[in-house]
Amino acid sequence: MAQYPESYLLSKDIDWFFKINNQYIHVASAGGRLPAIINDREKLRQIQYQVYNSPYIFSAEDIRINQDFIRQLLSPQLNDDPQLYDTYVESFINFDRKGFISCDRTDIKNDTSDTYHVVCVPPSFDRGLQIENIPIITNPNCQLDINSTDIKFLEIVK
Repeated sequence: MAQYPESYLLSKDIDWFFKINNQYIHVASAGGRLPAIINDREKLRQIQYQVYNSPYIFSAEDIRINQDFIRQLLSPQLNDDPQLYDTYVESFINFDRKGFISCDRTDIKNDTSDTYHVVCVPPSFDRGLQIENIPIITNPNCQLDINSTDIKFLEIVK
């Protein structure tokens, strides 16, 4: 298993994926570390390829966004760039449209931060999505919804 070097992880925004409690999850690393089970370059590239090439199963209008939290997170910058909100949520919405709950690292200025938040969720989760080799985690204590923040993925997905 070839892992990404830490210097690479801390300088890139890597999309990673897993399934927990029958929910498909997309996480943007935003320069953060990856859980050990995810940090396998070849396996992750294969999963990314499958996800990127999977079809949309929901319309953009069906996606629910964690709007209050996102606006609070971006608040100082929104005054200077009103389009920032739309630009920020666009890629996350695209993963949701494929059936993933989409999450981002919250404190991107802190390299050691491993706290994440839900950006948006699809309208339902049972659409027969099948991604080969995706890590499957069972953790009854991790229930993600539209308002989930302060998620510790590196502790949940080991």
